[in-house]
Amino acid sequence: MNYEVFHKISEMKPEIALTITMDTYPRSHSKSRQNAIVLKNILKEAESALLEQYSKREVGPILENLERLSGSVDPTEECHGIVMFISADFTEQYRLPFHPGNSIKVGNKFATRTIIRAIEHGEYYYLLALSQSEVRLFEAYSQSILGEVKDDSFPFTENRFYQTDSLKRSFGSSTDKSSQQFFRQAEEVLLSYYHKNPLPIVIAGTEEAFANYQTIEKKEKLVIGHIRGNYDDPTTEELKDLGEKAWGLVQDLQLWQQVQSIEAIMAAHVSNLLETELFDIYDYAKKGQVKELYVEESYFVSAALNSEGRLVGDLDAGLPVDDAVNEVIYEVLK
Repeated sequence: MNYEVFHKISEMKPEIALTITMDTYPRSHSKSRQNAIVLKNILKEAESALLEQYSKREVGPILENLERLSGSVDPTEECHGIVMFISADFTEQYRLPFHPGNSIKVGNKFATRTIIRAIEHGEYYYLLALSQSEVRLFEAYSQSILGEVKDDSFPFTENRFYQTDSLKRSFGSSTDKSSQQFFRQAEEVLLSYYHKNPLPIVIAGTEEAFANYQTIEKKEKLVIGHIRGNYDDPTTEELKDLGEKAWGLVQDLQLWQQVQSIEAIMAAHVSNLLETELFDIYDYAKKGQVKELYVEESYFVSAALNSEGRLVGDLDAGLPVDDAVNEVIYEVLK
């Protein structure tokens, strides 16, 4: 899941933005037959929601895009949810590895909070599979491996100096040096992905691959854990097992982060640097004065954006904002 894509979508400001999320179920699930029915109903509800707030002339292009998009949605694909973004000149849909709930949002911004929060919550991560002759990159969510990155950079297979003869490898350090150089180059490529879409990284590989990789591992502490084993060409079952092991490491990280967050909040309170009023936090965020933002997962607040660009609780005092927390997140992420 590409954080950068949704971050760009979150910054779009069409005159009318329609966001639709929908739970789906894999073909093997007993509820999978309901997917098509739910999709048909939610698209009808979306059309009604638009026409309740705007004239048919105003939303005509959006309705056309909605009808066009509905023909391309396959609710039987192996995913747990779908999100659709539709405006007069923008139409995109994305499969989701989690249940986002069935919802319809109409406003002047696309509702990306569910997706962004899932990413920020740390449930997405990279899985790097090492061998002495190849480095493969997978994207994962919770205990599921979503897919392998296959582009001009990955799989990274440029170790021309690796000696496949184990007897020859046991003599001399030149092979180790070439392997370290190989992993150094692979990590530079990995860092380019990380800086665009910063997610935790779990590494899987043999003891030999680890020994060479750990000598050049960057100091940014991007790697949260290691899984030992041979994953040169993993089967579906091996990938499932790998995902379960990796998810355990990610959960350990989340628990540690929660403890660190509580300690940071307590320290900020003692130092009189803690702000808990949402609308004031929004003002600080617009000024670039928010160091860390901690949000309860189920915290929602409706508000309005007044003529001075401030969030207020009076819903009639300006432009309605479906979720003020989302606005704060937008500002902090800029």
